[in-house]
Amino acid sequence: MTADEIVEVSSELAQIKTNLADPDRIIMVSFSFKLSDKTAKEDFEKIKSITVKPIIIQALADTKAEELSSAKGMKQFNEKLTGLINEALPEPKLKSTSFSDIVIAPM
Repeated sequence: MTADEIVEVSSELAQIKTNLADPDRIIMVSFSFKLSDKTAKEDFEKIKSITVKPIIIQALADTKAEELSSAKGMKQFNEKLTGLINEALPEPKLKSTSFSDIVIAPM
C-alpha cells in the first residue's frame, strides 16, 4: 500500500486515560486502527468515541501492567481488542489495532 492508501483506511484515537487492573497503576494510551476500506473508515469515525472508546476502557480495566510490558503482550492485547471492536461494529471491517503511544505510571 502507498502512504496515501494507508491514511485513507486508518483512524486514530488519542490519549485515553484510565486505570488498569492493578489498583496502583494508570495508563495513558493512543491507538491507531486499520480498516478494510475507505467506507469502513468513515463509518468507524462516526462511532469511535461512543462505541470503541468504552470497549478499550473496559479491556484495559481487566489488564495488568505486566501484560503490556512486552511486545508479545501488546500484540496479544491488540488482537483481543480488534476482536472485541469487530463484535460491536455493524460489519466487522477492522483489520488491526496498534498502540501508537503508551505510558503506564503509578498512581
